[in-house]
Amino acid sequence: ILHLTGQIDLGWDPALTAILDAVTSAGGTIERRTNARLREAFPELDSGAGDGLFHHDAGTVLADAGLRALQRGAVAAGVRLLAPERVTGIETEGHVIVTAGDHKLEAGAVLIAAGPWSGELLDMAGLRLPLAPALAQVTFLDAPSMVSRPGIAEWPEPGEAGVYGHPVPGVGYKIAFDAGSEGWSPDVEEWHADPAEDRRILSWLARRAPDVPRRVAYSQRHPWTMTPDSDWVIDRRGPVVLACGCSGHAFKFGPALGPLVADVVEGARPHPLFALDRDGLHATASAGDPIAR
Repeated sequence: ILHLTGQIDLGWDPALTAILDAVTSAGGTIERRTNARLREAFPELDSGAGDGLFHHDAGTVLADAGLRALQRGAVAAGVRLLAPERVTGIETEGHVIVTAGDHKLEAGAVLIAAGPWSGELLDMAGLRLPLAPALAQVTFLDAPSMVSRPGIAEWPEPGEAGVYGHPVPGVGYKIAFDAGSEGWSPDVEEWHADPAEDRRILSWLARRAPDVPRRVAYSQRHPWTMTPDSDWVIDRRGPVVLACGCSGHAFKFGPALGPLVADVVEGARPHPLFALDRDGLHATASAGDPIAR
């Protein structure tokens, strides 16, 4: 489930300082390194990439294996999985009644955690959120020699798009801009990759890590959902619990988000950072906005 090779962070110094402080306060192992010392872990990194951070204990979550393990754990805990079934109705008067396929399910609460498809379900429940579904693209490099390299992130100044990458066992390396674009549709199941975005990300790679093989194995476009402030929504209104607005970075936090969401289901107050009444949620989200943390 975890492929642990470390993590290199480059770019805007205030972001690096915040990462360093957060990881240190949580008891993690992270250090500032000169460019020369970063290249000890990532020899392909360019000398002009600057100094940065190295986080020893970071790595890649293998998504397919992780999801299968989570599903097995859920079933073992008594969860009944009905997916894939389309929800066609949510009634919230008294007990919640959810209509999905040939099933009618009654419960004390309903949790909406449907990614970019959340808007339609929220409408059924009489709720509106400033969510902006968008498309993002990732480029997978045919670079088996990179599987043992650390992940990498270049943190941008506010308003600009960052870049992230990490090793992918069996393929090589994955690289992408940390930003979405317009074009998402709820009825489309597969999107064609944009060759122009491949060229842009390979141009970045040529500057930052020129010795990384730049052979594209394949590229994928996929949906995500932005909130105005790039933070999730984990809150409750009546019997409806919300876990929305992944902003491109929710999956990796799944084991931490689960208890946060479960606490709200069981009546706890939401964390202020993720609450519906926070100031940062009042603006209008833009699908193409880069993530700024």
